[in-house]
Amino acid sequence: MKPHLQHRRDEYFNYFTVTVMLHDMDICGHLDNNPHRQYFDNAVNRYLSHRGGLAMRSSPVIQT
Repeated sequence: MKPHLQHRRDEYFNYFTVTVMLHDMDICGHLDNNPHRQYFDNAVNRYLSHRGGLAMRSSPVIQT
């Protein structure tokens, strides 16, 4: 049996607060599977724009 890894918040160099919307949860109050992808995508984009210097509207690497 694999040991359960315990991660502490101070082990991560960057984190953001995410507001969970009511429609993101099931009737039992558990987070549905679909929003996870959106949360990761938002975290990556936020990191790149705030810490990585990526300008979302003017960068030539962003294609619309």
